[in-house]
Amino acid sequence: MLPAALLGLDLAAILRGAVQTVDECRDGGGGPAFALATALGAGVATGRDKLTIQTSPRLAAFGDWAEQLIAESTGKAGTGIVPIVGEPPAAAEAYAADRCFVFVALASEADPALSRLALDLRRIGHRVEKIVLADAFKLEAEVLRWEVATAAAGIVLGIDPFDQPNVQESKDNTKRILTEGLPSETALFVDGAIEVYYDGAAPPVDTLGPLLAWFLGGVDGYLAIMAYLDRFADAEVGELRPRLAATTGRPVTFGWGPRFLHSTGQYHKGGPVNGRYLQITGAVAEDLPIPGQPYTFGLLQAAQAAGDRVALSQRAVGGVLRLHLTDRRAGIAQLLEVAP
Repeated sequence: MLPAALLGLDLAAILRGAVQTVDECRDGGGGPAFALATALGAGVATGRDKLTIQTSPRLAAFGDWAEQLIAESTGKAGTGIVPIVGEPPAAAEAYAADRCFVFVALASEADPALSRLALDLRRIGHRVEKIVLADAFKLEAEVLRWEVATAAAGIVLGIDPFDQPNVQESKDNTKRILTEGLPSETALFVDGAIEVYYDGAAPPVDTLGPLLAWFLGGVDGYLAIMAYLDRFADAEVGELRPRLAATTGRPVTFGWGPRFLHSTGQYHKGGPVNGRYLQITGAVAEDLPIPGQPYTFGLLQAAQAAGDRVALSQRAVGGVLRLHLTDRRAGIAQLLEVAP
């Protein structure tokens, strides 16, 4: 509420919807929060554990917030819900039976194409929730609704939605690596501006394009792209996501490291063992020291990436593939050129 107050927004209008949601949660039926919780919990029970969230343009950041809330709260003890956020919409027939959907939109941003998609998804048997906010002041009520729903879904799943055991695991790995030094790793091969590292059984190929095709062929549950890069200067790497989703026909998440460690990162390490992980790191041209610490920001990020690899190595389906860009611009261009 403090940022809203500093921006001069109408706090009474924002709180009005939140208070209404609290009252609805207290009544006998549980209100819309428990309807959403039922949808989330039932999705996992029926194998629909890939929650696809589509938002209207002004609510795009809400999807990022919901991703953190749901993945970190439910992805533990071998169960959970993996949120798929920011995914370009596809035809209804392109989605597998492990999906469920929530559409969140402002009334002023009604999109006929997304409305048709929601109807088509329902028609072929997918579970779809559609939420329309009359105005932006209703967003606070929606935030509260999703918090209550996620906590209730955790009860349905039989887990504690308020802890984050595997986030701490990566933190501990990072601290150890910063003390002991980065692990010694040998590249499988170097292809142009990209060094290739893989901690599973040696693949039967030694060039980048065939390697990616081989790796993607093993995606069954979902693929996570984890980019420890600059999300502004290296933004083009995000173009990989829709291409790999089209190639695999499976859900593909995309996270900037280390941010995703506190969202989908918990699900990666605590949820069901059905993910394949593609980590992308890059050489640091200009590094900065961290005041009061014996290491730089570049080393800290490298340690976070290595710590996450250690945590994932026992849980990945077929190992963790890391692509290290020795030249970021050239490496991204090369990766986009050869990606299937």
